[in-house]
Amino acid sequence: MTGSNSKGPIYVFSDHHFGDRKIYATYVWLAAKRVSEMLPGRASWSNALDLIYEYADRLYFEDGTKYDPIAVNEVFPDPQNRWMTDFLKADETGRGPAYYSWQHERLRMIELYCRLRNDDPWPFPPIDPDATPPAAAVMQQEMAQ
Repeated sequence: MTGSNSKGPIYVFSDHHFGDRKIYATYVWLAAKRVSEMLPGRASWSNALDLIYEYADRLYFEDGTKYDPIAVNEVFPDPQNRWMTDFLKADETGRGPAYYSWQHERLRMIELYCRLRNDDPWPFPPIDPDATPPAAAVMQQEMAQ
């Protein structure tokens, strides 16, 4: 589960996740392709992505930094969402993306929406809630010096 039915934090993908082609293809592109089949068209993604804001107070990066989603119309300014057509294209095998986008905020919102909609689990090893986030550990070391 994403935790969307609980009150705990919901983690979002960091930029480095999008550089891994397997993660990109599986958790972003394929998830979006499946969800897209349930939406009436590419323009409907803009309204669908509003689901993210229902969880805005619980969204965090893995390092504990709060994630504040940007307005959908700023991230996807084209009301027809033509970008989505190219994003969803498959390669010649039909099993992978034809293109890899570097629009990280768009990818982050798409992946998060798909996971929330399907109540899918966080795809990486569990995060220890008692562990000090890496950024906090670095700050503690800097302060100690």
